[in-house]
Amino acid sequence: MKEARELLRRRRQQRERPQTDTKILAAWNGMAIRAFVDAAVYLEEPRWLEEARKTADFACTRLVAADGSLRRSYTQDEARLPGFLDDYAFLIDGLLALADASGEQKWLDFAKQLQAKQDTLFWDERNGGYFFVSDEHAQLLGRTKIWFDNVTPSGNAMAASNLLRLSRVTGDGAYKKRAEKLLAAGSYWLDQAPAAVPALAAAAAACYLHDEP
Repeated sequence: MKEARELLRRRRQQRERPQTDTKILAAWNGMAIRAFVDAAVYLEEPRWLEEARKTADFACTRLVAADGSLRRSYTQDEARLPGFLDDYAFLIDGLLALADASGEQKWLDFAKQLQAKQDTLFWDERNGGYFFVSDEHAQLLGRTKIWFDNVTPSGNAMAASNLLRLSRVTGDGAYKKRAEKLLAAGSYWLDQAPAAVPALAAAAAACYLHDEP
């Protein structure tokens, strides 16, 4: 089997390699930060917390534009495309987890800055909740809101959780008020299709039944 594997390896190296997706996405790095933090805390592995710091530092320096807005992707040494709601929400989630685990104020400050930008670019002042695309994107016939979870929680559900955590950590009740408006905007789906919005339901429970998300 060893000889067969070596023969297979040599033959495989002669084949044309498929193209490699090398782009770095803000949302996915937010999830990576949260995963590193959880691994560091629950497995008591300080090295994973350091990986979370490195990832967060990259995101906050390479993926944030001069005006404080978030870029969607990074490839070939260039940050590109305006960020979507998911990019903001998941990166904020990772930064809040890192701030909580490390006790370092700068990650909380970054999270607050991104939250303020998210509120400016995505918030629906008339009906509550966050649109999926921001004012920075090309003009569309309509801006939609995504409530349903897919392979990851919806951006609105993650945003609600972030707002509640920011309210708890900072003591600023304005964050919770916005979370309540967001949950009110999504209440139709909580009532009609709760199985499709479990992350939003968890945020609602954190808001109205528990002390923290």
